[in-house]
Amino acid sequence: MTLETIPSGHDRSKYLGGSDIAAVIGMSPWRTPLDLWRDKTTPRSDVQKAVFKRGQRWESVVAEMLIESLEAQGHTVEIIGTNNRYRDPEHAFMAAEIDFEIKLDGSDEVTNVELKTVHPFKLREWGESGSDTAPVHY
Repeated sequence: MTLETIPSGHDRSKYLGGSDIAAVIGMSPWRTPLDLWRDKTTPRSDVQKAVFKRGQRWESVVAEMLIESLEAQGHTVEIIGTNNRYRDPEHAFMAAEIDFEIKLDGSDEVTNVELKTVHPFKLREWGESGSDTAPVHY
């Protein structure tokens, strides 16, 4: 199955993305299904846009730190793409944005990387440093 690329600047309100699914199934600690509906039907405020943009800015810093760490471990890293958006061909209302796509050590295999930044007060919810432990709603 090949995913369809969505051009940048698309209307995010027309798709359900990964961050929306926890609200859809009632597992989000901060959004209900009704909140999600409001988010999709009401334009974002300037405050919401600023918070979203701040998160995106931090992603590039974290990505750079990841590459430095991998290279320090002796890996070669080829960046294939950043913030590419894809739509499911069977369920056109479902979409995903892949933060970072890389190839390691000359491999043909593409590794998708999801980057998250978290407030220090929430750090304990993410498991031990270096682990893949994340809160279930992510």
